[in-house]
Amino acid sequence: MTVFGLLLFFSFWVIYKSPFFLLSNRKYVAFLGWIVSIFGGIAVWYIYSKVYQIERVNADTFKFFDDALIIGSYFKDYPIDVLKIFFGFYSIENETTYLILEKTTHWFRPFHFGEFNDNQIVIRLNLLILGLSGGFYFSHLLIFNFLGFVGVWFLIKILSKHVLLINPYLWGLVFMVPNAWLWNSGVLKEPILIFFLGLFLFGYWNKFNHSILKPVILIAAVWGLLMIKAYVLLCLFPGLLLITIFKKYNFWHKAIVLYGVGILFLIAGFFFLSINPSQVIAQKQIDFNNVARLSEANSYFETFKLEPNPMSLIFNSPMAMVNSIFRPFIWNSNSIFMLISSLENFGLFILLIFSLKKLKKESLFLIQYKNLILIFTINLYVLIGLTTTVSGALVRYKIPATILLTLLIIMILFEQKNSNNEKALS
Repeated sequence: MTVFGLLLFFSFWVIYKSPFFLLSNRKYVAFLGWIVSIFGGIAVWYIYSKVYQIERVNADTFKFFDDALIIGSYFKDYPIDVLKIFFGFYSIENETTYLILEKTTHWFRPFHFGEFNDNQIVIRLNLLILGLSGGFYFSHLLIFNFLGFVGVWFLIKILSKHVLLINPYLWGLVFMVPNAWLWNSGVLKEPILIFFLGLFLFGYWNKFNHSILKPVILIAAVWGLLMIKAYVLLCLFPGLLLITIFKKYNFWHKAIVLYGVGILFLIAGFFFLSINPSQVIAQKQIDFNNVARLSEANSYFETFKLEPNPMSLIFNSPMAMVNSIFRPFIWNSNSIFMLISSLENFGLFILLIFSLKKLKKESLFLIQYKNLILIFTINLYVLIGLTTTVSGALVRYKIPATILLTLLIIMILFEQKNSNNEKALS
Protein backbone atom coordinates (compact mmCIF):
# COMPACT_ATOMS: atom_id res chain seq x y z
CA MET A 1 0.00 0.00 0.00
CA THR A 2 2.87 2.37 0.81
CA VAL A 3 4.46 1.64 -2.58
CA PHE A 4 1.14 2.37 -4.29
CA GLY A 5 0.93 5.75 -2.56
CA LEU A 6 4.50 6.59 -3.58
CA LEU A 7 3.85 5.52 -7.20
CA LEU A 8 0.71 7.65 -7.33
CA PHE A 9 2.57 10.67 -5.95
CA PHE A 10 5.48 10.06 -8.34
CA SER A 11 3.16 9.91 -11.38
CA PHE A 12 1.66 13.30 -10.56
CA TRP A 13 5.12 14.70 -9.81
CA VAL A 14 6.42 13.54 -13.20
CA ILE A 15 3.49 15.18 -15.01
CA TYR A 16 3.98 18.38 -13.02
CA LYS A 17 7.73 18.58 -13.59
CA SER A 18 8.20 17.25 -17.12
CA PRO A 19 7.83 19.70 -20.06
CA PHE A 20 6.66 16.74 -22.13
CA PHE A 21 3.23 17.09 -20.51
CA LEU A 22 2.89 20.77 -21.39
CA LEU A 23 0.13 21.67 -23.84
CA SER A 24 -0.30 25.33 -24.76
CA ASN A 25 1.97 26.09 -21.78
CA ARG A 26 -0.47 24.33 -19.47
CA LYS A 27 -0.59 20.90 -17.85
CA TYR A 28 -4.25 20.76 -16.95
CA VAL A 29 -5.07 18.54 -19.95
CA ALA A 30 -2.43 16.00 -18.88
CA PHE A 31 -3.66 16.01 -15.29
CA LEU A 32 -7.23 15.60 -16.51
CA GLY A 33 -6.29 12.69 -18.78
CA TRP A 34 -4.32 10.95 -16.05
CA ILE A 35 -7.09 11.31 -13.46
CA VAL A 36 -9.65 9.94 -15.93
CA SER A 37 -7.29 7.03 -16.70
CA ILE A 38 -6.98 6.22 -12.98
CA PHE A 39 -10.76 6.00 -12.68
CA GLY A 40 -10.75 3.79 -15.77
CA GLY A 41 -8.42 1.37 -14.01
CA ILE A 42 -10.66 1.34 -10.96
CA ALA A 43 -13.65 0.67 -13.22
CA VAL A 44 -11.91 -2.32 -14.85
CA TRP A 45 -11.09 -3.75 -11.41
CA TYR A 46 -14.67 -3.22 -10.21
CA ILE A 47 -16.25 -4.76 -13.31
CA TYR A 48 -14.12 -7.91 -13.16
CA SER A 49 -14.27 -8.34 -9.40
CA LYS A 50 -17.84 -7.22 -8.64
CA VAL A 51 -19.94 -7.24 -11.82
CA TYR A 52 -18.77 -10.08 -14.09
CA GLN A 53 -19.79 -13.43 -12.63
CA ILE A 54 -16.67 -15.30 -13.76
CA GLU A 55 -13.88 -17.08 -11.96
CA ARG A 56 -10.80 -15.00 -11.23
CA VAL A 57 -8.67 -17.40 -13.31
CA ASN A 58 -10.61 -16.29 -16.41
CA ALA A 59 -10.77 -12.58 -15.56
CA ASP A 60 -8.51 -10.75 -18.01
CA THR A 61 -7.30 -8.07 -15.62
CA PHE A 62 -6.27 -10.67 -12.98
CA LYS A 63 -5.10 -13.75 -14.88
CA PHE A 64 -1.72 -12.39 -16.06
CA PHE A 65 -1.07 -10.80 -12.67
CA ASP A 66 -1.88 -14.06 -10.90
CA ASP A 67 0.42 -16.07 -13.19
CA ALA A 68 3.22 -13.63 -12.40
CA LEU A 69 2.56 -14.18 -8.68
CA ILE A 70 2.84 -17.94 -9.19
CA ILE A 71 6.16 -17.68 -11.04
CA GLY A 72 7.50 -15.06 -8.62
CA SER A 73 6.70 -17.25 -5.61
CA TYR A 74 9.43 -19.67 -6.77
CA PHE A 75 12.14 -17.01 -6.97
CA LYS A 76 13.38 -17.54 -3.43
CA ASP A 77 14.03 -21.26 -3.98
CA TYR A 78 14.80 -21.30 -7.72
CA PRO A 79 16.10 -17.84 -8.68
CA ILE A 80 18.07 -19.01 -11.74
CA ASP A 81 15.10 -20.89 -13.18
CA VAL A 82 12.76 -17.95 -12.65
CA LEU A 83 15.26 -15.60 -14.32
CA LYS A 84 15.53 -17.98 -17.28
CA ILE A 85 11.75 -17.96 -17.60
CA PHE A 86 11.69 -14.17 -17.41
CA PHE A 87 14.33 -13.72 -20.12
CA GLY A 88 12.98 -16.55 -22.27
CA PHE A 89 16.05 -18.78 -22.11
CA TYR A 90 14.33 -21.75 -20.53
CA SER A 91 13.66 -25.30 -21.59
CA ILE A 92 10.33 -26.89 -20.78
CA GLU A 93 12.20 -30.19 -20.50
CA ASN A 94 13.84 -28.88 -17.34
CA GLU A 95 12.08 -30.43 -14.35
CA THR A 96 12.00 -27.25 -12.25
CA THR A 97 10.86 -25.08 -15.14
CA TYR A 98 8.09 -27.53 -15.94
CA LEU A 99 7.04 -27.57 -12.27
CA ILE A 100 6.79 -23.77 -12.21
CA LEU A 101 5.02 -23.23 -15.53
CA GLU A 102 2.63 -26.12 -14.96
CA LYS A 103 1.11 -24.12 -12.10
CA THR A 104 0.26 -21.16 -14.36
CA THR A 105 -3.00 -20.97 -16.27
CA HIS A 106 -2.21 -18.62 -19.18
CA TRP A 107 1.52 -18.94 -19.90
CA PHE A 108 0.65 -21.43 -22.64
CA ARG A 109 -2.29 -20.99 -24.99
CA PRO A 110 -4.75 -23.82 -25.63
CA PHE A 111 -4.49 -23.22 -29.39
CA HIS A 112 -1.59 -22.17 -31.59
CA PHE A 113 -2.05 -18.71 -33.11
CA GLY A 114 1.18 -18.55 -35.11
CA GLU A 115 2.68 -15.39 -33.59
CA PHE A 116 4.51 -14.32 -30.46
CA ASN A 117 2.66 -15.35 -27.32
CA ASP A 118 1.67 -11.93 -25.99
CA ASN A 119 0.29 -13.56 -22.83
CA GLN A 120 3.89 -14.18 -21.80
CA ILE A 121 4.87 -10.55 -22.49
CA VAL A 122 2.18 -9.28 -20.09
CA ILE A 123 3.07 -11.90 -17.47
CA ARG A 124 6.75 -10.92 -17.71
CA LEU A 125 5.92 -7.25 -17.23
CA ASN A 126 3.89 -8.12 -14.14
CA LEU A 127 6.78 -10.26 -12.94
CA LEU A 128 9.14 -7.31 -13.35
CA ILE A 129 6.80 -5.02 -11.38
CA LEU A 130 6.53 -7.58 -8.56
CA GLY A 131 9.96 -6.60 -7.27
CA LEU A 132 8.59 -3.12 -6.63
CA SER A 133 4.97 -3.81 -5.73
CA GLY A 134 5.38 -6.73 -3.35
CA GLY A 135 2.36 -8.33 -5.04
CA PHE A 136 -0.09 -5.47 -4.40
CA TYR A 137 -2.43 -5.55 -7.42
CA PHE A 138 -3.23 -1.83 -7.48
CA SER A 139 0.43 -0.92 -7.92
CA HIS A 140 0.43 -3.00 -11.11
CA LEU A 141 -2.83 -1.36 -12.14
CA LEU A 142 -1.31 2.09 -11.70
CA ILE A 143 1.78 1.28 -13.79
CA PHE A 144 -0.26 -0.26 -16.63
CA ASN A 145 -2.58 2.76 -16.49
CA PHE A 146 0.32 5.14 -16.80
CA LEU A 147 1.72 3.25 -19.82
CA GLY A 148 -1.64 3.51 -21.59
CA PHE A 149 -2.00 7.18 -20.66
CA VAL A 150 1.49 8.04 -21.93
CA GLY A 151 0.77 6.17 -25.18
CA VAL A 152 -2.25 8.40 -25.82
CA TRP A 153 -0.25 11.45 -24.72
CA PHE A 154 2.44 10.65 -27.32
CA LEU A 155 -0.27 11.01 -29.96
CA ILE A 156 -1.75 14.19 -28.50
CA LYS A 157 1.71 15.73 -28.17
CA ILE A 158 2.69 15.22 -31.80
CA LEU A 159 -0.73 16.13 -33.22
CA SER A 160 -0.93 19.34 -31.16
CA LYS A 161 2.27 20.55 -32.87
CA HIS A 162 0.50 20.53 -36.23
CA VAL A 163 -3.13 21.28 -35.40
CA LEU A 164 -4.24 24.06 -33.05
CA LEU A 165 -7.65 23.50 -31.47
CA ILE A 166 -10.04 26.28 -30.47
CA ASN A 167 -9.51 25.08 -26.89
CA PRO A 168 -6.67 22.75 -25.81
CA TYR A 169 -8.96 21.05 -23.28
CA LEU A 170 -10.74 19.43 -26.24
CA TRP A 171 -7.80 17.04 -26.64
CA GLY A 172 -9.02 15.49 -23.38
CA LEU A 173 -12.13 14.17 -25.16
CA VAL A 174 -10.06 11.22 -26.39
CA PHE A 175 -9.89 9.98 -22.78
CA MET A 176 -13.70 10.01 -22.56
CA VAL A 177 -14.51 7.39 -25.23
CA PRO A 178 -15.98 4.58 -23.08
CA ASN A 179 -14.20 1.48 -24.42
CA ALA A 180 -10.88 3.20 -25.05
CA TRP A 181 -11.07 4.67 -21.54
CA LEU A 182 -11.89 1.30 -20.01
CA TRP A 183 -9.62 -1.18 -21.82
CA ASN A 184 -6.63 1.15 -21.97
CA SER A 185 -6.64 1.38 -18.18
CA GLY A 186 -6.38 -2.15 -16.77
CA VAL A 187 -3.70 -4.77 -16.20
CA LEU A 188 -4.23 -5.84 -19.79
CA LYS A 189 -2.49 -5.99 -23.16
CA GLU A 190 -4.10 -2.81 -24.48
CA PRO A 191 -2.09 -0.28 -22.39
CA ILE A 192 1.17 -1.86 -23.58
CA LEU A 193 -0.06 -1.85 -27.19
CA ILE A 194 -1.16 1.80 -27.07
CA PHE A 195 2.11 2.80 -25.42
CA PHE A 196 4.20 1.31 -28.24
CA LEU A 197 1.81 2.53 -30.96
CA GLY A 198 1.96 6.06 -29.56
CA LEU A 199 5.74 5.82 -29.24
CA PHE A 200 6.05 4.65 -32.85
CA LEU A 201 3.94 7.47 -34.34
CA PHE A 202 5.64 10.01 -32.06
CA GLY A 203 9.03 8.82 -33.29
CA TYR A 204 7.87 8.77 -36.92
CA TRP A 205 6.45 12.30 -36.99
CA ASN A 206 8.59 14.16 -34.48
CA LYS A 207 11.83 16.03 -35.12
CA PHE A 208 14.56 15.40 -32.56
CA ASN A 209 17.57 17.46 -31.55
CA HIS A 210 19.78 14.37 -31.63
CA SER A 211 19.69 12.33 -34.84
CA ILE A 212 20.20 9.04 -32.97
CA LEU A 213 16.91 9.42 -31.05
CA LYS A 214 14.56 8.80 -33.98
CA PRO A 215 15.98 5.39 -35.01
CA VAL A 216 16.31 4.30 -31.37
CA ILE A 217 12.68 5.20 -30.62
CA LEU A 218 11.40 3.61 -33.82
CA ILE A 219 13.35 0.39 -33.26
CA ALA A 220 12.10 0.15 -29.66
CA ALA A 221 8.51 0.81 -30.76
CA VAL A 222 8.66 -1.72 -33.61
CA TRP A 223 10.08 -4.33 -31.24
CA GLY A 224 7.30 -3.65 -28.74
CA LEU A 225 4.56 -3.86 -31.39
CA LEU A 226 6.00 -7.11 -32.75
CA MET A 227 6.01 -8.59 -29.25
CA ILE A 228 2.52 -7.51 -28.20
CA LYS A 229 0.41 -7.30 -31.41
CA ALA A 230 2.38 -7.74 -34.63
CA TYR A 231 -0.74 -7.43 -36.78
CA VAL A 232 -1.17 -3.78 -35.68
CA LEU A 233 2.22 -2.95 -37.18
CA LEU A 234 1.28 -4.94 -40.28
CA CYS A 235 -1.93 -2.90 -40.66
CA LEU A 236 -0.03 0.36 -40.13
CA PHE A 237 2.75 -0.27 -42.64
CA PRO A 238 0.79 0.08 -45.95
CA GLY A 239 -0.51 3.52 -44.94
CA LEU A 240 2.94 4.69 -43.91
CA LEU A 241 4.36 3.48 -47.22
CA LEU A 242 1.63 5.14 -49.27
CA ILE A 243 1.78 8.57 -47.58
CA THR A 244 5.57 8.50 -47.88
CA ILE A 245 5.42 7.79 -51.62
CA PHE A 246 2.40 9.81 -52.72
CA LYS A 247 1.98 12.44 -50.01
CA LYS A 248 -0.86 14.72 -51.14
CA TYR A 249 -1.90 14.34 -54.76
CA ASN A 250 -4.43 11.80 -56.11
CA PHE A 251 -3.73 9.70 -53.03
CA TRP A 252 -6.77 7.46 -52.96
CA HIS A 253 -6.72 6.71 -56.70
CA LYS A 254 -3.14 5.46 -56.42
CA ALA A 255 -3.83 3.68 -53.15
CA ILE A 256 -6.70 1.72 -54.70
CA VAL A 257 -4.54 0.78 -57.68
CA LEU A 258 -1.74 -0.44 -55.41
CA TYR A 259 -4.16 -2.45 -53.29
CA GLY A 260 -5.54 -4.01 -56.47
CA VAL A 261 -2.02 -4.95 -57.54
CA GLY A 262 -1.38 -6.39 -54.08
CA ILE A 263 -4.49 -8.58 -54.34
CA LEU A 264 -3.39 -9.84 -57.76
CA PHE A 265 0.04 -10.72 -56.33
CA LEU A 266 -1.70 -12.53 -53.46
CA ILE A 267 -3.77 -14.59 -55.89
CA ALA A 268 -0.77 -15.25 -58.14
CA GLY A 269 1.33 -16.30 -55.18
CA PHE A 270 -1.38 -18.70 -54.06
CA PHE A 271 -1.59 -20.40 -57.45
CA PHE A 272 2.03 -20.35 -58.61
CA LEU A 273 4.31 -20.01 -55.58
CA SER A 274 2.37 -21.87 -52.87
CA ILE A 275 2.32 -18.69 -50.77
CA ASN A 276 -0.92 -18.87 -48.82
CA PRO A 277 -1.47 -16.20 -46.14
CA SER A 278 -5.19 -16.82 -46.57
CA GLN A 279 -4.69 -20.23 -44.98
CA VAL A 280 -3.15 -18.59 -41.92
CA ILE A 281 -6.09 -16.18 -41.61
CA ALA A 282 -8.65 -18.97 -42.08
CA GLN A 283 -6.89 -21.03 -39.41
CA LYS A 284 -6.95 -18.06 -37.03
CA GLN A 285 -10.73 -17.88 -37.43
CA ILE A 286 -10.95 -21.58 -36.55
CA ASP A 287 -8.66 -21.06 -33.53
CA PHE A 288 -10.74 -18.10 -32.37
CA ASN A 289 -13.97 -20.09 -32.66
CA ASN A 290 -12.41 -22.88 -30.60
CA VAL A 291 -11.34 -20.45 -27.87
CA ALA A 292 -14.77 -18.76 -27.88
CA ARG A 293 -16.57 -22.07 -27.43
CA LEU A 294 -14.09 -23.29 -24.82
CA SER A 295 -14.56 -20.12 -22.75
CA GLU A 296 -18.32 -19.98 -23.45
CA ALA A 297 -18.07 -16.36 -24.57
CA ASN A 298 -21.41 -14.57 -24.05
CA SER A 299 -21.04 -12.31 -27.11
CA TYR A 300 -20.15 -15.04 -29.60
CA PHE A 301 -21.90 -14.66 -32.97
CA GLU A 302 -22.21 -16.86 -36.04
CA THR A 303 -20.67 -15.46 -39.21
CA PHE A 304 -19.18 -16.57 -42.51
CA LYS A 305 -16.73 -19.45 -42.67
CA LEU A 306 -13.41 -18.59 -44.29
CA GLU A 307 -11.86 -20.92 -46.82
CA PRO A 308 -8.04 -20.99 -47.20
CA ASN A 309 -7.97 -19.09 -50.49
CA PRO A 310 -7.72 -15.40 -51.51
CA MET A 311 -11.19 -15.26 -53.07
CA SER A 312 -12.78 -16.21 -49.76
CA LEU A 313 -10.93 -13.34 -48.04
CA ILE A 314 -11.96 -10.84 -50.74
CA PHE A 315 -15.57 -12.02 -50.87
CA ASN A 316 -16.03 -11.88 -47.07
CA SER A 317 -14.12 -8.62 -46.45
CA PRO A 318 -17.23 -6.35 -46.77
CA MET A 319 -19.06 -8.35 -44.08
CA ALA A 320 -15.89 -8.33 -41.98
CA MET A 321 -15.93 -4.50 -42.16
CA VAL A 322 -19.59 -4.40 -41.12
CA ASN A 323 -18.88 -6.68 -38.16
CA SER A 324 -15.91 -4.58 -37.04
CA ILE A 325 -17.67 -1.23 -37.40
CA PHE A 326 -21.06 -2.05 -35.87
CA ARG A 327 -20.94 -5.16 -33.67
CA PRO A 328 -22.35 -5.60 -31.16
CA PHE A 329 -25.54 -4.52 -32.94
CA ILE A 330 -27.97 -2.60 -30.75
CA TRP A 331 -30.64 -5.34 -31.11
CA ASN A 332 -28.11 -7.93 -29.90
CA SER A 333 -27.07 -5.93 -26.83
CA ASN A 334 -28.07 -8.05 -23.86
CA SER A 335 -26.13 -6.09 -21.24
CA ILE A 336 -25.39 -2.47 -20.39
CA PHE A 337 -21.78 -2.88 -21.53
CA MET A 338 -22.80 -4.22 -24.94
CA LEU A 339 -25.35 -1.42 -25.31
CA ILE A 340 -22.67 1.19 -24.54
CA SER A 341 -20.38 -0.44 -27.11
CA SER A 342 -23.17 -0.40 -29.72
CA LEU A 343 -23.91 3.27 -29.13
CA GLU A 344 -20.19 4.08 -29.20
CA ASN A 345 -19.75 2.28 -32.53
CA PHE A 346 -22.70 4.09 -34.10
CA GLY A 347 -21.70 7.47 -32.64
CA LEU A 348 -18.10 7.26 -33.86
CA PHE A 349 -19.26 6.17 -37.32
CA ILE A 350 -21.69 9.11 -37.66
CA LEU A 351 -19.14 11.62 -36.30
CA LEU A 352 -16.46 10.32 -38.68
CA ILE A 353 -18.74 10.62 -41.73
CA PHE A 354 -19.80 14.12 -40.65
CA SER A 355 -16.17 15.14 -40.03
CA LEU A 356 -14.91 13.89 -43.39
CA LYS A 357 -17.74 15.73 -45.19
CA LYS A 358 -16.89 18.89 -43.27
CA LEU A 359 -13.19 18.62 -44.08
CA LYS A 360 -12.49 20.98 -46.97
CA LYS A 361 -9.27 22.96 -46.87
CA GLU A 362 -6.71 20.64 -45.35
CA SER A 363 -3.21 21.20 -44.09
CA LEU A 364 -0.64 18.78 -45.46
CA PHE A 365 -0.31 17.20 -42.03
CA LEU A 366 -4.06 16.66 -41.66
CA ILE A 367 -4.21 15.15 -45.16
CA GLN A 368 -1.48 12.67 -44.31
CA TYR A 369 -2.83 11.85 -40.85
CA LYS A 370 -6.32 11.31 -42.30
CA ASN A 371 -5.03 9.06 -45.09
CA LEU A 372 -2.80 7.05 -42.74
CA ILE A 373 -5.52 6.49 -40.12
CA LEU A 374 -8.23 5.60 -42.61
CA ILE A 375 -6.02 3.02 -44.33
CA PHE A 376 -4.89 1.65 -40.97
CA THR A 377 -8.51 1.41 -39.82
CA ILE A 378 -9.65 -0.34 -43.00
CA ASN A 379 -6.80 -2.84 -42.72
CA LEU A 380 -7.40 -3.48 -39.02
CA TYR A 381 -11.19 -3.73 -39.34
CA VAL A 382 -10.99 -6.19 -42.23
CA LEU A 383 -8.37 -8.34 -40.50
CA ILE A 384 -10.10 -8.59 -37.13
CA GLY A 385 -13.52 -8.87 -38.80
CA LEU A 386 -12.32 -11.87 -40.78
CA THR A 387 -10.96 -13.72 -37.77
CA THR A 388 -12.99 -12.62 -34.72
CA THR A 389 -16.41 -14.02 -33.80
CA VAL A 390 -16.91 -12.46 -30.35
CA SER A 391 -18.31 -8.92 -30.14
CA GLY A 392 -16.48 -8.14 -26.90
CA ALA A 393 -13.16 -9.10 -28.49
CA LEU A 394 -13.91 -7.01 -31.59
CA VAL A 395 -14.46 -3.95 -29.41
CA ARG A 396 -11.11 -4.46 -27.69
CA TYR A 397 -9.09 -5.37 -30.79
CA LYS A 398 -10.08 -2.14 -32.52
CA ILE A 399 -9.11 0.12 -29.60
CA PRO A 400 -6.01 1.46 -31.50
CA ALA A 401 -8.25 2.54 -34.40
CA THR A 402 -10.86 3.92 -31.97
CA ILE A 403 -8.29 6.21 -30.34
CA LEU A 404 -6.75 7.34 -33.64
CA LEU A 405 -10.15 7.97 -35.26
CA THR A 406 -11.32 9.92 -32.21
CA LEU A 407 -8.27 12.18 -32.49
CA LEU A 408 -8.97 12.68 -36.20
CA ILE A 409 -12.57 13.68 -35.44
CA ILE A 410 -11.42 16.07 -32.69
CA MET A 411 -8.91 17.74 -35.04
CA ILE A 412 -11.42 18.20 -37.86
CA LEU A 413 -14.31 19.44 -35.72
CA PHE A 414 -12.36 21.73 -33.40
CA GLU A 415 -9.38 22.92 -35.44
CA GLN A 416 -8.75 26.65 -35.21
CA LYS A 417 -9.06 27.52 -38.88
CA ASN A 418 -6.86 30.63 -38.76
CA SER A 419 -3.97 28.57 -37.36
CA ASN A 420 -0.61 28.92 -39.03
CA ASN A 421 0.39 25.46 -37.89
CA GLU A 422 0.18 23.85 -41.34
CA LYS A 423 3.48 22.05 -41.23
CA ALA A 424 4.67 19.25 -43.41
CA LEU A 425 5.69 15.93 -41.92
CA SER A 426 9.30 15.33 -41.13
